[in-house]
Amino acid sequence: MSRAVAERLGQAKARANKDKHEVPMAIQIRAAGLPEPERDYRFGAAAAGGEGRGLRARLARAKLRDWRFDLAWPEHRIALEIEGAAGHGRHTNAAGYKEDCRKYNEATLLGWAVYRVTGDIVHSGVALNLLIRVFLSRGVKLAPLRGLASPATPSVIHPSTINQPGSIDP
Repeated sequence: MSRAVAERLGQAKARANKDKHEVPMAIQIRAAGLPEPERDYRFGAAAAGGEGRGLRARLARAKLRDWRFDLAWPEHRIALEIEGAAGHGRHTNAAGYKEDCRKYNEATLLGWAVYRVTGDIVHSGVALNLLIRVFLSRGVKLAPLRGLASPATPSVIHPSTINQPGSIDP
């Protein structure tokens, strides 16, 4: 197998792995009535004046990188990072961990609140409950849950109720 093919397969596998947590999280967010996030939000590029011509030079001048958040709400400066499996992947090797520390510290200096979760935390509903608390603590009005009269609270939604007969439609 050629190096190019192996690289494309690796990228496809990484995207599929990323999607197995981000897609369920996005469904939970929509069902809970939270604001829609942007996926793969390029906060480094935004801080350096936006995408487009001259981005690399602007990032270099600002001493930033073209970092991305898994899910972000730029208007609220809230980001959710869904980390890979504990003990595996780039987030736990020395170089990856060091770069993640730099990324999260720079994001904080730029005014972002970055919340980190794992896939297990997403699938258990804990990440959704965290996001609901974050938005409520910032005074963000949540849309009512589909089929219910009141906005979401941490005690009224669990991912296992989504797409079940008689449950909330995402």
